[in-house]
Formats: sequence, C-alpha cells, structure tokens
Amino acid sequence: MIIMILLLIICFLISIIVPNLIVNFSPFFIISALVILSAITKENKKLYIVAFIFGVLYDLMLTDLVFLHGFIFITILYVCKMILKGSSNFFLICACYFINVILYELIMSLFSLFNANLNLFETLNKFKNSFLLNFLFFIVLYVLFIGIKCLISNRKKTYTY
Repeated sequence: MIIMILLLIICFLISIIVPNLIVNFSPFFIISALVILSAITKENKKLYIVAFIFGVLYDLMLTDLVFLHGFIFITILYVCKMILKGSSNFFLICACYFINVILYELIMSLFSLFNANLNLFETLNKFKNSFLLNFLFFIVLYVLFIGIKCLISNRKKTYTY
C-alpha cells in the first residue's frame, strides 16, 4: 500500500514538472503507474480509492474540472482489470497501456470540444511528440516495479538449513 502511494506521488510530481520543461508534451505518467499497479496488485478496492483521490488532486492542481480525472482514473483501472484479468504478460500490459492512453486522450478531447477550444491537429501533434517519452517511462517504471516486487518477495522467503 505504501509503495503504491509513493509510486503515484512520484508520478504525480513528475507530471507537474516535466510539461514545464518540454514544449508540446502531454504527460501520461500517472496512467503508466495505474496500469502497472492494476496488473500487479490484488487490492482492487484500495487501488480504486487511491486512484480517485489522486485524480481529484490532479484536477485541483492542474485543471479546472473537479472530479473528472478521479472518474477517468477509475475507468482506466476498470479497463485494465477487464483486459488483463489477472495476467502479468508484458505485451498485454503494453496493449492495455496503449488502449488507456488513447481512451484518456479521447475523453479529454471530448471535454475540450465542449469548451470549444479543441484543435485536432494540435492535439495529434502533442500526442505524437509525447508518446515515445511516455512509453519509455512506462517501460522503465515496469522494470523497476517488477524488480522491487521480486526483491520484496525474495526477502519474505525464509530459508532454513
């Protein structure tokens, strides 16, 4: 539980800092963390609650739409659970990540359309420019989290000789 919250806090802070450094960048770092956590953790109820809280915090800090990201993050977790069904296959997790990033961009584009400030070419260009860095972050985060999980599971095993 603590590792889950720390991972989301780190991704949240990176999501705040990196777009200020890179022009035309859309961060999907929290989505990466949610996909990895949904693939690895079995505590669904706690994960949904923490994701909703971080979504509300994300809205309060970065957007003017309160509760939108909370519901989007819960939707992302639900889609992950439906796609993965307890599997920890790396390619299936990557496919789940791709689907959730596209779903997130579609939902955010719809809300931008309601606000009448949607520019389709700008949105596609921003998505194209930021997807590679986000995917590399997803892979590094996946490898680190699998490594941490293996270290923790190996420490819990006691060997008696």
